[in-house]
Amino acid sequence: MTTVRVGVIGFGLMGRTHAEAFHRDPRASLVAIADPNHSARAESEGNLDAQEDFVLPEEVAVHADPADLLARDDIDAVVVAAPTVFHADLAIAVLESGRHLLVEKPLALDSVDAARVARAGAARPDLVAWPAMCMRFWPEWKFLLEGLQAGRWGQVQQARFERLGAIPSWGGEFFQDHTKSGGAILDLHIHDVDFVRSCFGEPEKMQVFGRRGLSGGFDQVHAAFAYDRIPGGVHAEGAWFEGDVPFTLRFMVVCDQAIVRYDIANTPTLSIHPTDGSAGARPDFPEGSCYQHQAAAFLDAVLEGQDHGLSLEDGVRAIAIVERERNELTT
Repeated sequence: MTTVRVGVIGFGLMGRTHAEAFHRDPRASLVAIADPNHSARAESEGNLDAQEDFVLPEEVAVHADPADLLARDDIDAVVVAAPTVFHADLAIAVLESGRHLLVEKPLALDSVDAARVARAGAARPDLVAWPAMCMRFWPEWKFLLEGLQAGRWGQVQQARFERLGAIPSWGGEFFQDHTKSGGAILDLHIHDVDFVRSCFGEPEKMQVFGRRGLSGGFDQVHAAFAYDRIPGGVHAEGAWFEGDVPFTLRFMVVCDQAIVRYDIANTPTLSIHPTDGSAGARPDFPEGSCYQHQAAAFLDAVLEGQDHGLSLEDGVRAIAIVERERNELTT
């Protein structure tokens, strides 16, 4: 196989974003999309630059029913980007059809359904099957993860992650109903939950603050994760606010030898501040969205067998941590 033939199920904002990412990579061929509710060639609302100018090529087939896409014999891999409530059943159907799988986060609305997907993936070890945890492929965030794993800046003393913004206005009523989206704690905050876990492992203890919002679920959460080796703890805050609130995305990781900071509003976005007062060396980061880097890594795994350290079980564990947070907030 030299070209991976890709289908996309769900063609809202995220489906378009994934389709655009694979379409840009010469090793992939976008073959078909499936979406029962929308015209696939209509414009999509959203705030992701990655898909603003993407027009679905005329040669791409359009299906209303995902089953029709899965019945095709010219697709090697499928992206599931339908609403979260459908993720588990669609992901299992993709795996049972013998296709490689990339499924949008969260993997499911709860860890029980997510575990069903992971078991289906385990039954097909010949297939690449990932949850779309795109922060692991964002160049600056990947740089942080690899630097922490290598001990580049010494022992971590404290870490903070923030992801805050307006509740999405696109997607109809999906985001306004936590029984479908999971609310911000599951749909938004899970990015940082997964990234914290990938950097530091499972939290040993946690203290959680939060409140319910427009979705009816927990739309603002601040989790303080305790690790014996990190005296200041690891903090992660995520929120959907009502009104026109600018998007905030940043981290600050305090280590013995340097403080590493990221702020999407800054230029450059990432800075390194050595504790000895010297100038911090900042690498040049590759261009392209995290979705393009994620698609490239997925194709690496399919075509070359590269192991990027991501599995469906990671999607299960991230949801399980969110469920622990919810339990803290409701008991």
